[in-house]
Amino acid sequence: MQIPVSAVRSGEVSGAMRDNLLTINGISYIQVQPIFLYESLWCLLLFLLLMAMRRKKKYEGELFMIYLAGYGLGRFFFEWFRTDKLYIPGTKVGISLVISAILFAVFMPVVIIRRVMAQKRDTIRRQRRKRFLDESVKEKKMFPETSEMKPEPEIRPEMDEQVKPDVGTSPTNSKEEQ
Repeated sequence: MQIPVSAVRSGEVSGAMRDNLLTINGISYIQVQPIFLYESLWCLLLFLLLMAMRRKKKYEGELFMIYLAGYGLGRFFFEWFRTDKLYIPGTKVGISLVISAILFAVFMPVVIIRRVMAQKRDTIRRQRRKRFLDESVKEKKMFPETSEMKPEPEIRPEMDEQVKPDVGTSPTNSKEEQ
């Protein structure tokens, strides 16, 4: 993308920009990249990825950590194209570059490790459940008389009347108090 030098304030044109000026028909242009467009497209792609992964998440907070790692990864590459970087004093390393690298380097291993641990826990749970079901099937085969469910006794209406409490005989409703 090319922007005429006259359209930019002179204080915003860096030495690297001046070194790479392009002159067409007597007008000097600055070569720039639409970083905001790239970053917006990256965030849209990351959003679509997170929406696709939403149903397959293994633990709480996984999608947020994937977002942080993905944003850090994208931002790390976009910072290389920027011409207006804020550097760490005494170095040529951009502050945003370091922060985005840290985001990716911290959260991506955490996501991977926690996901592997969650998968292992699920495998162990499935094995235990299968073992329990296999044992209960063996018990039913070995002791068929104890494993059968006995029907519950039928409640007859005569019994129902005998069980009903007498409402007027509670100590608070006695005839002496009236």
